[in-house]
Amino acid sequence: MVKKLSPEDFVASFKLVPRTALNLFIKTHDGKFVLTKRAKPPFVNYWHIPGSFLLKNEKIIDCLMRIASFELGIKPNPKEFRLLNVFENQNDPRGHILDIIYGYRATEEKLKPINETKE
Repeated sequence: MVKKLSPEDFVASFKLVPRTALNLFIKTHDGKFVLTKRAKPPFVNYWHIPGSFLLKNEKIIDCLMRIASFELGIKPNPKEFRLLNVFENQNDPRGHILDIIYGYRATEEKLKPINETKE
């Protein structure tokens, strides 16, 4: 069963171990790249690649589908995700993050920011 930490436990977890984040680098049908503007801390109003932290017991593919649905309102074909890169981020104010970047070529004509994104 997938489990989301309480906000307090989430912040505290960065003091114990690196956190794994998955990000979607999306290229649209007309050749543009998708960035979203964050609506919650940290980095409110900053542009970023859509992404999220991997939840306990969550499969990577399920996390990627959650990101696509929750942040952009799309339901991509999971077979179309491609691993692009992995890097460490030790400059995030929350703590040490391992970022895993997946690529996706969107065929959907309308991507819309929803939930935790502004634009």
